[in-house]
Amino acid sequence: MNQQQPSARNFSTNQLSRCWLLCALAMVLALSGCTGLPEGIKPVSDFKLDRYLGTWYEIARIDNRFEKGLSQVTASYRLRDDGGVQVINRGYDRTTQQWQQADGKAYFVRNTNEGYLKVSFFGPFYATYAVFDLDHQHYSYSFVTGNNRDYLWLLARTPVVSDELKAQFLAHARKQGFDTEAIIFVDQSLHLTTTPHYYTSPLRPHTPANRDRQHALADRQACSAMPNHLS
Repeated sequence: MNQQQPSARNFSTNQLSRCWLLCALAMVLALSGCTGLPEGIKPVSDFKLDRYLGTWYEIARIDNRFEKGLSQVTASYRLRDDGGVQVINRGYDRTTQQWQQADGKAYFVRNTNEGYLKVSFFGPFYATYAVFDLDHQHYSYSFVTGNNRDYLWLLARTPVVSDELKAQFLAHARKQGFDTEAIIFVDQSLHLTTTPHYYTSPLRPHTPANRDRQHALADRQACSAMPNHLS
């Protein structure tokens, strides 16, 4: 008895379906890797988002291609209507004498009381935002990393911090396996006399009227002290 052989068309369709399945699986694995944690890094617990909202100044970082050449960097966070966090990163490029800005969104990966979020600036692609040390009493500083030890930030509520905090950051980063020789300290001199934008208080309501008044004030201050329009 002659057995019916699969047609070339059916064979091609099966191959194509398998190819798409493998590609989808690879994409899932890649995306999950981008929102993973560096080995041995544990996000802080008892994390309170309402106290974390507002503006943070980038005091130090391991330099990365997204922020190369940027100074005066700030990160501002506010609640989104869908329960996530609106992210606005901003910094100044002295080479072009322009401010650059990147707008994104962030969501908790596991629990809302854990400093472990995923952030996206590019469509469906997310990256890790893990707070692994935090001033729980005053929320005055935060140590943040990404999905691997190539990413590291010291954020603070003020553009200048004490030498003691810098030393604490370097010691803790070294203990956690980060390359402290790659850390740079970010110039925040423009923020010593100006307000970068209207995200000035983590708890103040951002009503349209307040937002317009604060934004206008920030624009006037910026124009008087800065050459032009960041990350």
